[in-house]
Amino acid sequence: MRALVIFLASAGYVGYAPVASGTWGSLVGIPFFWFFTDLGPATSIVLFAALVWGACWVAGRAETYLAEHDSSKIVIDEVAGYVAATLFLPFTWKTIILGFLIFRIANTRQIK
Repeated sequence: MRALVIFLASAGYVGYAPVASGTWGSLVGIPFFWFFTDLGPATSIVLFAALVWGACWVAGRAETYLAEHDSSKIVIDEVAGYVAATLFLPFTWKTIILGFLIFRIANTRQIK
C-alpha cells in the first residue's frame, strides 16, 4: 500500500524531479484536462470531486509515509489544481498553455 500511495502522490514519481517538481506535476494534469473535456458537466463534477477527495487522502497518507510536512515530492495536488483551473474549458493549445501558466503563476504567488 505504501508504494502505491507514494506512486500516486508523486504522480508517477514526477514529484521526485530534482527541480520544479510542482511544475512537472502540473504538466501531468494535461492528460486529465483532455479526459474531462469529453464528459458532461454532471459527470465532470462527480469525477472531479472524486479526484480531489482521492488526492487529499493520498497526499495525507504520503505525508505520513514520507514524514515530511508539505513535501515537494507530493504533487498530486498540482494535478488536481490544474484540472480545477481548466475544468469546463475547451481542450485547445491556447487553453492548455494559458491554463498552465496562470495556474503556475497563481500557485507560486500563494500566501504562506
